[in-house]
Parts: sequence; C-alpha cells; structure tokens
Amino acid sequence: MKKNGTVQNHLYPEISTMKTIPRALMALTIVTGMAGLLHPAQAETLDPRTGAVFSYQTRQQISVELALNLPTGEPAALSFYSGDGDDLRLLENAFTDSAGHYSGTLRLPAHETRIVVIVTHADGSERLELPVIGNSIVHADSLQ
Repeated sequence: MKKNGTVQNHLYPEISTMKTIPRALMALTIVTGMAGLLHPAQAETLDPRTGAVFSYQTRQQISVELALNLPTGEPAALSFYSGDGDDLRLLENAFTDSAGHYSGTLRLPAHETRIVVIVTHADGSERLELPVIGNSIVHADSLQ
C-alpha cells in the first residue's frame, strides 16, 4: 500500500491524500468566510458617546382595510405598489370580496408614507394613492 512513504488511494491512485486534505481545508475556509457576506450583521450600532444602542428597520408591516363600492358588485383585483410617479414597484396582488372589502397586511419599505393601489374591475381600472397613517391604511370610497 505504501509507495515512497505515502499512502496510495486505490480508487484514484493519482490523488495523494496528503495533497487533498490541505486543499479541502482551504476550500472550507473560503466558503466559511464568504458565508459572513451572505448574512450581514444586525442593523444595530452602539453610540460611543452615550452608550445607547441605535437600531433601524428597513421594512414596516402595515394593516390595510379597504371598503370599495364597486360599480359591478363583483370582486376586483388589487395591485399594491410603492414608489413615486411612474417608478412603481409591485408589493403584492390581492382580491376584494364580492362586497368590495379587503383586509390584510403589507410589508413595504420603512420610508414609504403612501402606496398606490390599482383597482381592476369589470368596468375598467382606477388608481388610488393612499397615505400610510401610523401602521395602517384605511380607505372607504366609491369607484366610478
């Protein structure tokens, strides 16, 4: 089994065990180091002057309550967007019930103070711009 003082591998005689182990350890070290890049540290810092912990959120979860008087009396499709003007980013799609009611939650960027809702029903679609007040959006309206 030994040839020139090294152990030979029967399945792969060209691979030396002494060369393979350091390479495997080096690859494991690289993968472990990169794992830290995939899971960044918490968004908390310590203020050196006061010793207080400062933390911030990048997302907020808000409750949404909509009561729409739909012209057809049928369920409508809702598309919730964040952003300004034509630079809108889709957050979620949902449906009202047949009475035009929707109740749910949305996760949106913490800096957003309003959302855009596109209501699509059998007679067309409407664009609503709704403010976020506290941690909720409440809207009751009649669509034409």
